[in-house]
Amino acid sequence: MTVYRAKDRRTKNDQGKLVAAYRYDFWYRGVRHVSPRPYPSKREAADAEAARRRTLRRLAAGLEVARDETSPAIADWAETYMDHVERRGKLTDPASAEHVLRVVLRFWGRRPDRPLEAHETGPYHDLCLADPIDTPAHLLAFEEWMLARGVAGATRNRYRTAMSRLYQMAMLPEYRAATGVTMNPFRALERDPVRRRTVTITPEQLRAVMLASPAHLRLAIAIAALAPKLRLGNILALRWDEHISPDLRLIRVEQHKTARSTGRPLITPVSDKLHGILAAAKARQPKGVSWVVHYLGDRVKTIDTGLIASCKAAGVPYGLKAGVTFHTLRHTAATKLAALGVPEGIRKDVMGHTSIQTTQWYTHLEPRHEVAPLNQLAEVTDIAELVFGAGGDAGGTDPASGRSDGSPRVRMRRRQSPAKRGESDASGANRSTRKKAR
Repeated sequence: MTVYRAKDRRTKNDQGKLVAAYRYDFWYRGVRHVSPRPYPSKREAADAEAARRRTLRRLAAGLEVARDETSPAIADWAETYMDHVERRGKLTDPASAEHVLRVVLRFWGRRPDRPLEAHETGPYHDLCLADPIDTPAHLLAFEEWMLARGVAGATRNRYRTAMSRLYQMAMLPEYRAATGVTMNPFRALERDPVRRRTVTITPEQLRAVMLASPAHLRLAIAIAALAPKLRLGNILALRWDEHISPDLRLIRVEQHKTARSTGRPLITPVSDKLHGILAAAKARQPKGVSWVVHYLGDRVKTIDTGLIASCKAAGVPYGLKAGVTFHTLRHTAATKLAALGVPEGIRKDVMGHTSIQTTQWYTHLEPRHEVAPLNQLAEVTDIAELVFGAGGDAGGTDPASGRSDGSPRVRMRRRQSPAKRGESDASGANRSTRKKAR
């Protein structure tokens, strides 16, 4: 064992207390190898040393490509990643991406210097980009950490995807020399199956929620219901001077979810009802405020808290499992358009989807729309009266057999023993002989 106690540096444990740290220090083929950072326990330092020795043996055998030992910390690389994607305009919702990274860094990153910024669920391992590659046990620990927190399957997939994108950028030619990353360890992680939501909100529930909502939330709900092409992030980012035409007849959004695939802005025509709502909202707009949805003049960044309170007051269940969310308005709009008979291609354009398949996923028609074609199928097939008789009455009389139970009459021939069959044959022969004699 070559693990030594680090006297020159201390680290914080899960409770934020300073504790002694450990480093590995060993020689391999005449070269000294020291851990680039301290570990909070001797066991973790020993595991890191074993992984490093295994990597050195693979390098010596030519089974692995050598990389720089000074691997960047995942916390530092997350900042580089955000700067990169924001500079190139690859994020449609930077706030959401930043929130996801902030959550996963509670496991992979370092504990914040300010105690108030640290989260109670974060072990804060302060790992480097090379650690999940050299020690796959970190990946298993990450999965166990998410399960222990009760994270839903869809959210776990988002966390895995966020970490996978960090490594995808680290593998780019412009960064590979600095990171030394040649593989993405998160690409091999299995994704959880996600059950698609089929929940819609009724007009009565929508009215009840709006009556229980504050003014800024009512405006956001109205825009989402009457302009379903706009998602929540687009609605909260709307500005009168940038996105809405002077006559309030057109909404144009440059940064949106499908911008990378379509290469076009999101253009939404404004209906007459929505035009009246926007005109009334603009008339009540305070001077100097350019946000369409605002609270006391400030931009509204999230409406989750207000929507949860409004749903509770209206008696409408809220949540991803069995309740409604703000995104339910898009599912409701797609379903209502289908019920109105709007062609599928037009529904796709109204919803802002890039494929018909996505529009179909958002459409949840009730089974009663299948009754009419099923009745037509029964008329064409014309076999109903053949099951139990005319009229399909199970207790009626079968006109072909006369039986009251509807089952066909079958004549059964009594089986006889060979002896009786012989006697019968003999008697029959005698009768025939006597008949000829007469």
